[in-house]
Amino acid sequence: MSQVNLLFIGAILSVTLGCLALRLVRKNDNLEWNEAIAAYLICLMFIGKGLQNAAGGYAEEAGSDSIWQFWVSLNFNLDYFFDATIMMIVLVYPVPILRNFRQLKIGFGIIVSMISIRLVLVMIGMPHT
Repeated sequence: MSQVNLLFIGAILSVTLGCLALRLVRKNDNLEWNEAIAAYLICLMFIGKGLQNAAGGYAEEAGSDSIWQFWVSLNFNLDYFFDATIMMIVLVYPVPILRNFRQLKIGFGIIVSMISIRLVLVMIGMPHT
C-alpha cells in the first residue's frame, strides 16, 4: 500500500471522527463552557487535519512537476489553521485564561488576525514569518 493511499484513508478517518465527535459534543449538556469550546476546537482540528491529509494525498499524486499547486498550498494553509486552533485551546482549557465572552472574542480575534497576517505574507512571497 502506498503512502498516498494511507493519506486518503487517514483523511476519511479523521473527518469522520471529527464529525462524530462534533455530534456527541452538541448532544452533551453537561459540559462547562470552556470544555465545550475546547471540544468544538478539537473536532475542528480533526476535520482540518483530515482535509490536510486529503490535500497531501492529492499533492503526492500530482507530483512535484505539476503546475497545479492548489493542493500543496491548501496543505500548508491548513497547517496554519491547526496552529490557530491549538493556540485557542490553550486560552480556554484546562484553566480558562479568558474568563468571559468579551475576552474570548478579543483573544480569538487576535489569533485569527495573526494567522491572517501569516497567510498574506505567504501569498506575497515572504513565507518566513
